[in-house]
Amino acid sequence: MTMLREAMKSISFDEFIGTKFEKYFSLREMNKKNIWSLYGEPGDRAFYVLDGRLKTFSYFSDDREFNWEFEEGAWMALETVISDMEYDFDIEAITDALVLEVPLKKILEEHPDLEFYKKVMSIMSDFIIFHATKASLMINYSGEELFMKYMALNDYSIEGKSIWEIAFSLNLKLRTFQRVLKKLTDLGIIQKEGKRIFVKDMTKYEKHLRELEISEEV
Repeated sequence: MTMLREAMKSISFDEFIGTKFEKYFSLREMNKKNIWSLYGEPGDRAFYVLDGRLKTFSYFSDDREFNWEFEEGAWMALETVISDMEYDFDIEAITDALVLEVPLKKILEEHPDLEFYKKVMSIMSDFIIFHATKASLMINYSGEELFMKYMALNDYSIEGKSIWEIAFSLNLKLRTFQRVLKKLTDLGIIQKEGKRIFVKDMTKYEKHLRELEISEEV
């Protein structure tokens, strides 16, 4: 069995092996730091990460802004295809990666099979639940309060993580998180040295957190 067919089988799409749809599946190898430009193209394919880690970027006022990180076993662009939208992101490889391109739109349009549609909806549901769980963290806390509580969970010191990695962990846009960092730094609450962020003044930290918690209750 070819590598492509093995990949199709791994996502339980082997029903399309040997059919007219097989030729529309393809494998894409990406070397570390390679960028795959998709922004603005019609969203006709979904992508499955077979190996490696990837991240997506969108563009706002000509600035590139980090969105999400994906690793082995993750689907990408499902919501784009289902919603019949254009891709609003580019993909960059964090490590060497292997991606399976799935012609999802073509299959859904030309393969009116209820069981396959249910399968796609099941995958989509898992995708939504994953992101909704992350987003639910933001329901109760502002970005500022969320980060301060995150600091407490990490013994008031975070080391070895980049800013965008922390932003991703908190489900915050990179620009939003940068504003939070700047404010807390200007207030003398935290300090950043290289890849280490730590609480500089515990008294100020506790006072500011209490103020945030009170404002949330009002």
